[in-house]
Amino acid sequence: MKEIKNSSDSRPSGILSELRRRRVLPVAGTYIAVAWLATEIAGFILEQAGAPAWSLRLLAIVFMVGFPVSVVLAWVIQVGPDGKRALDSSAGQQKTVVGAILLGIVATVGLAWLILPRINDAPAVPGYDPLPNSVAVLPFLDPDATPREIDIAETLYAALTEGLNASQASQVIQKKTPPDPLVFGRRYNILTLLTGHTLVSGGTTYVEMTLLDVASGEPRWVKRLEWDPTQARKLSTEIANDVLRSLGLATVSEKQFAGTDNQQAYDAFLDGSRIAWKKFDVEGFDTAIARFRKAIELDPDFLAAHVSLANAIHFSLTFSTPKGTRLEQLQTWQKEALENAERIDSNSPAVISLAGRWEITKGNYDIAIQAFKRALDIDPDHLQTLVRYAFALTQSGQDLEYAEELWRRVILQDPNRHAAHEELANTLWALGRKEEARQEMQVCIELEPEFAEAYIYLAFWEIEDGHGGQAMFNMRKAYTLFQHGNTAAFVANIYAQLDAREEALAWLEHAIELNPRSQEVWINAYSVFWFLGEKEKAFAYADRAIELLPRNRNWFSVLLLRDIESGSPDRALQRFEERYPVLTSKKDPIINENTYARIIRYAWLLIKAGKTDQAQRLLQRSLVFTEELCDKNAPGSIDNATYGVCHWNRWRLHALLQQRDETLDGLQKLIVEEKVRWRFDRAYFSSLDFLQDDPDFQRLFQIIMNANRADMERVREMERSGIISPAPGEVTTAL
Repeated sequence: MKEIKNSSDSRPSGILSELRRRRVLPVAGTYIAVAWLATEIAGFILEQAGAPAWSLRLLAIVFMVGFPVSVVLAWVIQVGPDGKRALDSSAGQQKTVVGAILLGIVATVGLAWLILPRINDAPAVPGYDPLPNSVAVLPFLDPDATPREIDIAETLYAALTEGLNASQASQVIQKKTPPDPLVFGRRYNILTLLTGHTLVSGGTTYVEMTLLDVASGEPRWVKRLEWDPTQARKLSTEIANDVLRSLGLATVSEKQFAGTDNQQAYDAFLDGSRIAWKKFDVEGFDTAIARFRKAIELDPDFLAAHVSLANAIHFSLTFSTPKGTRLEQLQTWQKEALENAERIDSNSPAVISLAGRWEITKGNYDIAIQAFKRALDIDPDHLQTLVRYAFALTQSGQDLEYAEELWRRVILQDPNRHAAHEELANTLWALGRKEEARQEMQVCIELEPEFAEAYIYLAFWEIEDGHGGQAMFNMRKAYTLFQHGNTAAFVANIYAQLDAREEALAWLEHAIELNPRSQEVWINAYSVFWFLGEKEKAFAYADRAIELLPRNRNWFSVLLLRDIESGSPDRALQRFEERYPVLTSKKDPIINENTYARIIRYAWLLIKAGKTDQAQRLLQRSLVFTEELCDKNAPGSIDNATYGVCHWNRWRLHALLQQRDETLDGLQKLIVEEKVRWRFDRAYFSSLDFLQDDPDFQRLFQIIMNANRADMERVREMERSGIISPAPGEVTTAL
């Protein structure tokens, strides 16, 4: 009997044979290859055309659904004996073809409906709430870029940051490319990131720009342009308009983007902007000044060039102390730049804000604040005005609560501006919210780890809280990041406060060697010798500092002290009354929150000049006001700034009234309970002469000395263990 073969054993080979006969496998392979190639080509074309991200996804869905349809069609198409293909005319096969096509259409529509609306959905990032119309422009530099590519990248970066800043887009600038741009963008609630790089192909230089959607992580568009340095304005405008279109904002013309029709003027302006921010020092700003003046020479109505010239001169004066002809020249140019900017557009918030900052340099804070208010009336979100207004309030000590609000508005617009976080931290510290201040300063350091100024402030705060060792650690960290005379002088200042004479003098000498013409160095030199109790040398260094910076507000207090120490208290009193004539215009000057600290100093000078009756009357009234102010502002809470000032002034008033028990009680609370020690230098103790032989006072004084010695031992242990470096050199006889 013939053996019957199990049909299940032959099925696989039968299916494969049928697939080969119907040529389904070659069709599937060819389909995959063609779909891949078509996707690559279409992707490049769509990206160059600035098509939205979903268009490429839709194409991928079509090809994905088309694959099973093509396989079904290959199966139902019959191959005849002659090798020709023909659709099976049977009703069943026709229904299969129609069903496959309808299924493909339904599947494509269904997948598109499910996927496309969700392409730009934000990922599950806690706290991510993108700022409307925000774009962070990241530097377009590759680590291995050639000098020419670097020059192109910096020029384009300057053009786009300047141009977008003048447009409706909320512009955020990051000085250094973050390790993970998406993490950076989501952390700081940025909607889009503009990235790019330069490349050379076949002797032609290209720039390739990508606008990255932070929420989806996908590019909104990719654009490659051939770079032509003579067409920088046109190319930059084209890229900026692609950004604006993507954000749903109105596009701009080349003149609106650049601010001028003169290509040569724009090139000079762009070069100045690039140099100013690439080389943030006196040399860089002086070079930029020349470029901006060239741009103005080519186009006298170029508003942005006038504004940038005034800004560059401001920073040049901040970073240096020019004298004579150079100083007069810079001041003249700055004044002309401001006047021309006002002539071109007196209602521009940028120009009004510039005028306000000009008033700050002259010490006219009230006039400056009025200018900033006017600028914000025109544009409530004008970033430069918010920064300068907040700075004016912080520096003048006016309305710190509103200064905090302004700094937060700055950070809302520009979360990555590390200096704004630093200023907010300082404002919070002045408000007595110390933990919030420290947290905000840490944010500043995270944004810019090499920002030495943040560590300097942390050091000052640690000194204020009686932590000399930690203060020295932070100041040494600042010195390693910024080996400048100013930083070395701050180190010397901390050593002097810790009563470490040799180390203080060694660092002071090092500071003078590094920057012999720095005003900060000489100011700190005065402080060092004052803390060390060497008053004659302190005043000698003050004289040198006054020569370098005669208008500094700090010198008024120094002059008063010098008059008193030299035996001329009447001269000090006369100087003070000339400075504040309102104090002598009435028999009893008005005491309020803005005047009572000044009145306490006035009473102190009256005592020194022998006018004790008048001084006693002012002191008693000030004490009553201080008690009322302390009671009104969270009594018992040293974290409240106003109460902290009251608490400090209370013991001083008792001391000036020579009230032993009350003075010692105040000192006990400050020195023992709150560990406030940094302000108790020899100047303050010299006002406590009536307690010099008192054993309770000596006990409190010894607590401070012991704390200083303990802090110094911690510093020396850090030096021995290599955590901080030793002093830079030996003490010289010159000091």
